Amino acid sequence: MRFWMGRMALNRLLPLVLILFVGSSLGEPHSVKIYFEAHDVSPLYKAEVERILNELDGLDVLVFVIPNHGGVADLRRHRDFATKLGKYRVVLHGYEHRPGECDLEAVEKGLKVLRAVNLTSDYFAPYDYDYTSSCLEALGAFNLTPLTERYMGGEFCPYREYTWYTPSFLKPVLVALFRSDLQAFPCLRVGVHPRAVDSSWEAFEEIVEVAKRLNNRTGN
Repeated sequence: MRFWMGRMALNRLLPLVLILFVGSSLGEPHSVKIYFEAHDVSPLYKAEVERILNELDGLDVLVFVIPNHGGVADLRRHRDFATKLGKYRVVLHGYEHRPGECDLEAVEKGLKVLRAVNLTSDYFAPYDYDYTSSCLEALGAFNLTPLTERYMGGEFCPYREYTWYTPSFLKPVLVALFRSDLQAFPCLRVGVHPRAVDSSWEAFEEIVEVAKRLNNRTGN
């Protein structure tokens, strides 16, 4: 499950302690591609999104934009917010952020809103990564690349989210998990959701710091 970090029970602390021990003993890899994904980017979370994006400054960031969040936050009525997203790679994240929102009509409406605020997108991620055959057909019609939990286009690049409503006392474990994944994969996508990251913000800051040090060393 995508939000596995947020659903851990205390009876799983022993494996986490082992992860902490192993992860903390690992050095940082020489080269790994890291993408950060800011999810649920919407005027409804304006302050939270801007805080996240400020922290990620200088890194490779994809913003998962909801064109009309809940049917009440149309980006065309929040152009100042939308303008700030133009420096990032935009992922169309449905239309209102509801289940089943990946068909020709929803994708077309989402792209129409993006065009109206001078944003473009080559990627699509539906609510909860639910890809049906009709969804994939719709994406093909608009030449959008689907993002899955394991692939970014044709590139194997697994998705991880370390800060999904995770208690702050697990910070060392979260950072150790991130370091361990850096050793395991040549490409890694790190997701962060508004509000869900609040309880583990310090862990998020340290994860970002590790990523920036790695980028500075490898020139990514």
